[in-house]
Amino acid sequence: MDEATAKSEIERTSDLIYKTTGVKTQLFRPPGGVLNNGLARYAKSQKNAVVMWSLTSADTDPRAKPEVFVKNVVKGPKPGYIVLMHDGGGDRKRTVQALPQIISGLKQQGYKFVTVPELLEMKPN
Repeated sequence: MDEATAKSEIERTSDLIYKTTGVKTQLFRPPGGVLNNGLARYAKSQKNAVVMWSLTSADTDPRAKPEVFVKNVVKGPKPGYIVLMHDGGGDRKRTVQALPQIISGLKQQGYKFVTVPELLEMKPN
């Protein structure tokens, strides 16, 4: 992707996030985790933190039931993990259905939820 296209994609998305939430973000998660298509490079050049994930719910699988998403997340987290889930790109009913069980399952294991900036500031014990 050329720089002009990357700039447009990232800036339009940042503007939309700001207009929707009132928050300016400097976090960038490359779509599909692709780091070599120009988007991540442009994001870094704008002082954005490129943030990947540690564990996926696999909620993009069109055949999977919500219980699969729960199992994918609750079975193997470790402290500091970032879980990938999607809120766009189609019907997310199954993701929304899975969330209460995911949240309670992780809380039962002693995990708490923090923002990415909070996570990045954490110091190891």
